[in-house]
Amino acid sequence: MFGNMTLRVDIGLSRHWRQSWRGFLWLLLVCGLNPALARDEAPGTAVGGEQGLLWQVVVPDSGKTSYLFGTIHSEDARVTKLAPEVQAAFDQSQRFVMEMVPDRDGMLAASRAMLLERGASLRALAGQRLFDKTARVLLDLGVPAQAADRMKPWAAMVVLSMPQSRTGQVLDTLLYSAAIRAGKSTSGLETAQEQLAVFDTLPQAEQLMLLEEAVAQYPQMADMLEQLHVAYLARDLAALANINEKYGMAGDAELAHKINSALIDQRNLRMAQRVDVYLRQGGVFVAVGALHLPGGQGLLQLLRRRGYTVTSIY
Repeated sequence: MFGNMTLRVDIGLSRHWRQSWRGFLWLLLVCGLNPALARDEAPGTAVGGEQGLLWQVVVPDSGKTSYLFGTIHSEDARVTKLAPEVQAAFDQSQRFVMEMVPDRDGMLAASRAMLLERGASLRALAGQRLFDKTARVLLDLGVPAQAADRMKPWAAMVVLSMPQSRTGQVLDTLLYSAAIRAGKSTSGLETAQEQLAVFDTLPQAEQLMLLEEAVAQYPQMADMLEQLHVAYLARDLAALANINEKYGMAGDAELAHKINSALIDQRNLRMAQRVDVYLRQGGVFVAVGALHLPGGQGLLQLLRRRGYTVTSIY
């Protein structure tokens, strides 16, 4: 996924887990569409009736045009095969902007951030009962118990909340690779540290609550992921938000609101501010998780408030 780069993480990883690690890590870092976490909006109000994944963004004064594309962080072939409208917008853009460029330093920092300090263990933090449940599920995903024991509770939670990576080539990664091959300029809107801070700054008690919920929801994961794929392929942003809400309601409502605010709303404000300089130049293809688009605090509305004309084209 990242060429010859090797993530050296001192947790006694098996060969299979080392091969899967980068795919899981990428899914973790671009969790704009994370099925474990809910949108904090009422059903049916996510986008005010708007629908679409690809949006044309025009600067009124100059007429310069760019594109905003909502992704789902999936390697499903139904997702990774771009629609002609999306491919055309991508091909005609000179710059590719994504949530975070997967550079070596960022990946190494992220891999270290997922691990507990030396001498600490997830077993001790979570207790034997929760650790055993967590370890059994992680083993199904290729993560040995020794590796699981070194993970922070939030890191184990996020791995449990994502589909198993077989190729590491999720939609975002494929777009980034295609941009590099085409000689496009590439930029990121966030750093790995900024993305991980959403979870890493949570008190351990809250991390453990999220882990407990992820373990409980794991048997439903395959069905939930298929629902997300169906809604995404239908370009139904409201349905995506409502599926997230449905599967997040079982957890602690106050914690869900806190995570949603940090994971979606606060990041939307940061991304809207940082993407502005690129959009003003025109000729940009911006790819972010689809759940960053809808709602009153979504990127579509935030960009409109900045004066852009934002129109759905696919």
